[in-house]
Amino acid sequence: ILLVIGLLFVSYSNRLIGIGREDGRQQSFVTAVAGVSTSNGVLEIKAEKMYQAKEIPSYFEPNEDMSALCINLTVKNISGSEKLFIPLEEIYIQDSNGENYAIQAVLTCNGGIGGPIQTGEVLQGDLGFMVPKNVTIEKLFYQPIDNIAKSFIISEIQE
Repeated sequence: ILLVIGLLFVSYSNRLIGIGREDGRQQSFVTAVAGVSTSNGVLEIKAEKMYQAKEIPSYFEPNEDMSALCINLTVKNISGSEKLFIPLEEIYIQDSNGENYAIQAVLTCNGGIGGPIQTGEVLQGDLGFMVPKNVTIEKLFYQPIDNIAKSFIISEIQE
């Protein structure tokens, strides 16, 4: 009998935890527009601007159908402890057709950003992306790996 009660308790507890996670993910996005700082209580993020990358060395140059973009980002730790910001795994952009593009190495973007951020510390730099020339980038997504802090959707990024 104790074994059955224990199994029921574990099963019910896992179900409650799963429900809480699902609800948290559904309500975990903060929407912002480019040029405006937005906070999720842990980080304050601002996508300043998007621009075409400058001349790229020939061995890194994208093919003729692709374009190299840089997005200037400012990130500030507003929490009470050190945080880890990993843009390569946490940030991607989306075009007007809903296609996603991950960060890629673009040598002429103005320095990358990422790593540990102390309380109150501000990081600023560019993230590089390779996208087809015929698309319009509409949104930048930041989704923390830990799924604890809210995610960002930054829209209206303009060149």
